[in-house]
Amino acid sequence: MSCFHSTQLIMPSRAVLLGRRIHHVIRKQLLCSQNKDQTPLSFDAILNQRRKESSASVLVEVENRHKITELCQECLRYGNIQKAYYYTDNSHKCQVLIEFSNSDEVQELLQNCGHLSSDGFPVRTRLLKFAPKKAMRPLKKSFSVTIEAPPNITPQTQAVKLTQSHTVAEQMTQFYEMEKLSDLETRLGFVVCRQVEEFISGLYPKGQVLPFGSLVNGFGRHNCDIDMVYCVPEATGSTGQLYFQDKNQAMNDRTLVQRILETLGDLLHYVVPGVSEVQRILRARVPIVKFQHNIVGRECDLTLNNMSGVHMSRLLHSCTQLAPALCPLLFTVRSWAMAQGVTTKVPGTWITNFQLTLLAIFHLQQCGLLPSLRDLDDNKRLKTWQKSRLPYRKDEEFEDVLRSFFEYYASFNFKSKGIAPFSGQTLEKPEYTAMFVQNPLDRQLNASRNVGLSDLKKLQNRMADALSLMDNAPRKITMEKPWGIMALFTAQTAAARKQQEALHRRFQVHELFQEGKEAGENYVIEATMSGVKTTS
Repeated sequence: MSCFHSTQLIMPSRAVLLGRRIHHVIRKQLLCSQNKDQTPLSFDAILNQRRKESSASVLVEVENRHKITELCQECLRYGNIQKAYYYTDNSHKCQVLIEFSNSDEVQELLQNCGHLSSDGFPVRTRLLKFAPKKAMRPLKKSFSVTIEAPPNITPQTQAVKLTQSHTVAEQMTQFYEMEKLSDLETRLGFVVCRQVEEFISGLYPKGQVLPFGSLVNGFGRHNCDIDMVYCVPEATGSTGQLYFQDKNQAMNDRTLVQRILETLGDLLHYVVPGVSEVQRILRARVPIVKFQHNIVGRECDLTLNNMSGVHMSRLLHSCTQLAPALCPLLFTVRSWAMAQGVTTKVPGTWITNFQLTLLAIFHLQQCGLLPSLRDLDDNKRLKTWQKSRLPYRKDEEFEDVLRSFFEYYASFNFKSKGIAPFSGQTLEKPEYTAMFVQNPLDRQLNASRNVGLSDLKKLQNRMADALSLMDNAPRKITMEKPWGIMALFTAQTAAARKQQEALHRRFQVHELFQEGKEAGENYVIEATMSGVKTTS
């Protein structure tokens, strides 16, 4: 099957020619991003850079935005301000993220911080509150600080921008740019990881809390969850003759991991500022502590010493660097899947965003736009692939990639075939499941084992509908009728609407435990090893 959809040769209009010129510029910028003077940073280099930024940052609550000048004046007493961001959290409180030149300046600032309340448990944290005194000493020198605010992109402005785009490719690029994580959101995610790391550092100062998943793999969208892992380095030998005493327990012992996470859950719940709604999900295949960070406004998951998420994030990030089409394609496909009821936010027998990601990667491998994941660790093979790919693939269009994605999987024989992104090839299905997508990190596992047969059929039917919709959608700019990917997002079949209505009628697990509670009363349900407990 041809990877790209053939187009009919016709005389294009002036508007179409203009759209193609704009499309060519956007595509050229994306495809040539790797050829800039500055080589793109590797995953580990980005991780180290972001961690360095977070170590030199503090997050400060101010009374209102008019107090930011006074805050900056106070902070300049301890060092130089490199970056400053302003935003309003979910409680409508004003927050300012300030990055200093280095971490030493932050430590000097923290040494001079006090506690507002003498009754509470005193904690040292880089989450601060600015309470200016009536008279502040003026600085001897003038200063200038640029305060950056997050862009305010509403669904209405997003729809207008997409509708006014000239081509589907331009729509996909615009949609990706509007939906991806902002610099502020990424920085806040790393600040949360740094905050958790510093609270655990008393156990082992060399331990690190590393983010993984959407925050760092290149596929993060606004307000995505913050996934993090507390990783303890292997014990090191001594240069002398003295050694630390320890409990001599293996870190891979599941019971030990559960008990440590339970303790960390208590620490987060009772001590760490900004943390609420702590849930200990300890009986899962990978035990985690889930919590809400109110100041940053994000849901967080913390696990212990499970580095597979970091390794997977490194793989996915490498794919985004090699294939500029991957992020626009995946952002479009994920939004289409959610609009059509193919994916939901709750787990079940339907396909997940991670599985869609593997499908997109495998499809680009079939198109010659990505190497096999096995080749990513082999520089010689990777360079050979890049040399053979570049002369032939400069003119691929995002619309063709999107169309061929739907076309490829709408007719794929999932009954007898599976896909293997690690090798970049299809394989004979090794097990009796509806769908087989090989896990790139553990190739004995099926990453799509949860998908049911009816949900797989629905996925393929929706893909066939999407192809038909793209063929019949208007090919010109119109404000009256959605076109391009806007048509994919807004068009909803009767079956999709019926499924979403059914989901709304489903009860939530916590409703089972609400009996006897007064309306409006606040309480938290926590999953523990001994069962489920409700606390007021």
